Amino acid sequence: MIGAYLRISGANRLENAGLEQFLQACRVGRVAPGSLLVVEAPDRLSRLGIREGQKLVNEIFSHGVDIGLVRFGLVLYADDGNNLSDLIATIGFYLGVLESDQKSERIRKSIEKSRDTAVSGGEKRTQVAPAWLKLSEDRKEFIPIPG
Repeated sequence: MIGAYLRISGANRLENAGLEQFLQACRVGRVAPGSLLVVEAPDRLSRLGIREGQKLVNEIFSHGVDIGLVRFGLVLYADDGNNLSDLIATIGFYLGVLESDQKSERIRKSIEKSRDTAVSGGEKRTQVAPAWLKLSEDRKEFIPIPG
């Protein structure tokens, strides 16, 4: 039995990336049916979106490969006749999308707050400035470099 542990994102579907290499190995029979692909959680697959995540899981299952979900301590079985594995994966994808949306919103709000603070005379967000300016020690303004 071959096992694999991958961090999965859309980038892993590129031709030379980990997940795509794993799928190619499945397609040519280098990964035996009954093998186990271990991922942290279904949300690692959902970065591709729910439907793409479902397609991905179905392709993995079509090669007889089970999927281990570390975070939940579960194994989704390729030969699950009741489709419970599909249901668990789909719920995981949905929760992953919700989590991703929440993180994006928090980051957006944090950037807006930082931008508003900088505009209103507070601490600047960056030290990057034209060569004739430098950031003041209190990080509230850019000052000319004496020259």
